[in-house]
Amino acid sequence: NRHDAGLGIVLVSPDGLTIEHSITLGFPASNNEAEYEALLARLKSVLQVRASELMVYSISQLVVNQVSGVYEAMDDRMTKYQALVRDHITRFQAIRV
Repeated sequence: NRHDAGLGIVLVSPDGLTIEHSITLGFPASNNEAEYEALLARLKSVLQVRASELMVYSISQLVVNQVSGVYEAMDDRMTKYQALVRDHITRFQAIRV
């Protein structure tokens, strides 16, 4: 989006509690950047509630494969997002993307 981008995330606890967030990024973002921002928002949210295990669902094949190491990020922005997500992922005992 050439204007401010936004995203929505849904968190579901093991006991079925559902929390929905909508976030305005405040800057233009590509679809892939918005997907990374959504993933980072989810990771930060669950870290705040001290979750130790996480299962992440995403519709972005690119982001999922970059995070899992199947694809390498090719441009500087995606490389930075990939590094940020990988840093956050190391804080969980178990995570599946």
